[in-house]
Amino acid sequence: MIGPNLVTAIDIPGPGNTAFDDLAVGSLWNSGTAIWLTILRNPNGADWGVLFNTTIASRIERGNRVTIKSGRPEALAVIFRGASDTLSVYAPASSAAPMLFMQALPAGSDYVVGRFAPNHPLSQFLFYVPGAAELISRRVSEPSSNTFTLCSLTPFNLGQPICRVRVLASPNPHL
Repeated sequence: MIGPNLVTAIDIPGPGNTAFDDLAVGSLWNSGTAIWLTILRNPNGADWGVLFNTTIASRIERGNRVTIKSGRPEALAVIFRGASDTLSVYAPASSAAPMLFMQALPAGSDYVVGRFAPNHPLSQFLFYVPGAAELISRRVSEPSSNTFTLCSLTPFNLGQPICRVRVLASPNPHL
């Protein structure tokens, strides 16, 4: 890796898992294949081992560890940047990172995620483009066991440009 542009701490389940967070690293400007996603295992807080490397189609940004469903291991959410953007959510494991779902987005999009509905086990994504006035809500659904997608969108026009949206940490997340 020559040009790490994204580092996200996340617990990667599977063989060799420890109490330490592991890392998902997106990198640019590598020789040969230019763009990589590398998953690193943290066995002891000091020595990092590569679980796997994979080439990716475009640069990734906005990496977050997200809980898609209560009781399920954390997932990795990233935005692939390009002429338009794509949110991709992965379930990293010790040898691969299968995609859980993806969502096309307007260029320059950002997002937050949380469980905003009391007693609902699935999370909700809120998408926006900084400078625009619209916030888009999309709830995660589970049409069959361990198969996830996003529900149809619910737009909210806030009447003023959005600079940034943050989730306030509490037992019940709030915006």
